[in-house]
Amino acid sequence: MKTFLRYIISIWIFAVAISMNAQEMKVVYSGFGYNCTGLEEIAKRFPFTQKLQNEKLKLSNNEDFNINKFLGDKIEKSYKGNLKISRDYASISDGTTISLAFVVDYESVQVSRLVLENKTSYIVDFFICAQAMFYDFTHKRIVASYPCIVAYKDRFNVLPTEQQKYEIIKKMYLDSSFEVNIFNQFIKVLNDAKPKRSYESTIGITKVEIGKDSINALPANLKNQELAKEFVASVFNAYFSDQMKMPVLPYSSTDGGNIYVLMREYYNDVTDHSYVEGDYSKYSFAVPPPTYKIDLTLEKLASVIAKEEKPQRIYLFGSAIQIRINDIEKKEIFRERFKDGFTEAIVIGDEANWPFGEKYIEALLKTYESSTQKLSEESGYKKIRSQLDKCK
Repeated sequence: MKTFLRYIISIWIFAVAISMNAQEMKVVYSGFGYNCTGLEEIAKRFPFTQKLQNEKLKLSNNEDFNINKFLGDKIEKSYKGNLKISRDYASISDGTTISLAFVVDYESVQVSRLVLENKTSYIVDFFICAQAMFYDFTHKRIVASYPCIVAYKDRFNVLPTEQQKYEIIKKMYLDSSFEVNIFNQFIKVLNDAKPKRSYESTIGITKVEIGKDSINALPANLKNQELAKEFVASVFNAYFSDQMKMPVLPYSSTDGGNIYVLMREYYNDVTDHSYVEGDYSKYSFAVPPPTYKIDLTLEKLASVIAKEEKPQRIYLFGSAIQIRINDIEKKEIFRERFKDGFTEAIVIGDEANWPFGEKYIEALLKTYESSTQKLSEESGYKKIRSQLDKCK
């Protein structure tokens, strides 16, 4: 097995903060959850993460593994920020305490078969998207959300087994020395997190459209329209927030602007100082409507043959997106099409054996990066930057 690419994206996104009378936000770590609507959806969307949560493991200190306690201990040991994070679950509904959960949004293990010079290998892309979600338990409202995304790419000479794929996902959660550890990224964004109690204005994606041809070009695990929209919106939010240096409300594809989380709380029972794990509970958290609404359209994912010299071809991949922003009165204040972000691939042999889907994703991410950088820096976008400054 030969590793040929690793990369990490860890970018924070704020959601709107609610007003509280207390001068300091007290935070309780409440557990590990899934962004989904039911138990059957966990097994379908997060099979490797669920297997890890349920596996009977022994840690190096000979303790029985529990993913909630494991992360809670890691927070206590490694968190260096200014928030006071405890496991005093009894204070969760006292009106001044904010809850913190680790919520998994997206898990993907994509296997692509590659044939070069009559030799077969397999490219495997691993992707985990999660968030540090701060929420008001009493009012079931999101206070702030800080996404953390890790991705890892490997090449195998033979088709990897489910166990081999699982072992890499396990490392991405539990091995602190692994370069793309999601819990390390979670702690990193927590250390930098400085959520505000309220904002003058907010901005967020409220509508996502994906062209039919673009859906067909996406990897197999993104053929579902709703999952594809969540992916397209979440990653765009990360780039937009990072480049524009402003909070962005998380995207919700459900009616009423809610995000559903299935969670088994794990907390410290202050009566006897033991850790207690509850049953799965389903929560609905409100995402307040943003002042400025983004309509994001993935118009096109395309590829062309740039050069052909048998037995190889050089393909160029590109993408086109449209960004529209409406104000609170539904008046359009910005519309622009961006089509940067070209990437290339040298293909030898049958194109059917090449993992084109991942190259389209690379092109889309480059378009996100270049378009949001232009918005944040170029003089032609000074007016929209000035209008959106009140969201900071």
